[in-house]
Amino acid sequence: MRTSTRRGLAAIVGSLVLAVAACGGDNKGSSSGATTAPATAGAATTATGAAPTSAVVSSDPAVTAKARIEQYLQPPTAIGITTPLSGKPPTGKKVYWLEGNIQSILPITGGFKDAAAALGWNLTVLTYDPADPQGPSAAMRQAVDGGADYIAVSGQSIDILGQALDAAKAKNIPVIDMYSTDEVSGAANGIYANVGGTPYSQRSGALLSDFVIADSGGDGNVLFVNVPDFKILQIVADAVTGNFTSQCPNCTVTPLNVSIGDMTGGTVASQIVSALQSNSKIDYVYVTIGDLASGLPEALNAAGLGDKVKIVGGVPNTEQVQSLIDGKAAAYTPLGRPASAWAAIDVMARLSLGMNPDAKDHELLPAVIWTPTNVPNPAQDYQGAANYQQQFKALWGV
Repeated sequence: MRTSTRRGLAAIVGSLVLAVAACGGDNKGSSSGATTAPATAGAATTATGAAPTSAVVSSDPAVTAKARIEQYLQPPTAIGITTPLSGKPPTGKKVYWLEGNIQSILPITGGFKDAAAALGWNLTVLTYDPADPQGPSAAMRQAVDGGADYIAVSGQSIDILGQALDAAKAKNIPVIDMYSTDEVSGAANGIYANVGGTPYSQRSGALLSDFVIADSGGDGNVLFVNVPDFKILQIVADAVTGNFTSQCPNCTVTPLNVSIGDMTGGTVASQIVSALQSNSKIDYVYVTIGDLASGLPEALNAAGLGDKVKIVGGVPNTEQVQSLIDGKAAAYTPLGRPASAWAAIDVMARLSLGMNPDAKDHELLPAVIWTPTNVPNPAQDYQGAANYQQQFKALWGV
């Protein structure tokens, strides 16, 4: 490890907490080969075009990256949606939630159950296998045939949903996307909102790459592990590669693409170890979702790499949160999955009253970076902004 530039996470994060205070790219999706490019260090804007909280002018990529992530080391307190409902939504609406059977999606279900109950609505959960190309569309068709008033689905796209989405449109059943690349066009394409869509994924990817830039002193060598079968994760890949390319001239990114079958079959950790053993310069492993890090700290230790390589990633499950607490990972950007379900139900409630669903307000969810310094203990799934349920209920008048 480079002790001169990486005195450890505590020094950087500690100074950030005391201060209290994302990005197109071109990832060709190959499974090997590092990328570097000249940078424009000290850029004044983030991936989403918003100025960082503390505008720091510096030629040091680590300093400017540190400034960009300062505010995200504090837990968010607002849901980002402020307009109250125009009235009380009708009771008894039938909501269908299409639940992909992977760990990163399952926590969303609890949010749907609680949010639907708060409005007196009826929820049906249909579980499908994301590895089955026909799974999402078959579940959506079942929801249409079941008489759904609203349908929600995560991580899928219009081309995959196909004729099932057409069937929903024909029956005027609004579909609420979550973590998708789809455009929101309402009746024109059947998609009425995209909770945590492209801008959110771009920002999350840029934030975590900024963390690596700051933590490494501006010379991180990253193995980027992704599942491009999920289109929204390719958005993350583009943001990560773009941010490293533009902001860190001495950083390298080596992509490792795996399949959904690899992820569900438990082979990703061994693939990561093999990639690290073939490239001794890599000192960070970046996983796009926590499922990809299942068993990874143990696999790294068994290979003698536990003290050399730092783990960072998005969407941690409880296992990955515990790895932060134990000091076996450096950073994760948790996803408020239950709160995102409440945001989806909020869209439905607005539609039920003939309101504009304010799709943009539901797209860019609150973000936070967890490290061993600020992660909650004991380990828990991140729910969302503080008191998010009460904030939604206040908007709903319930």
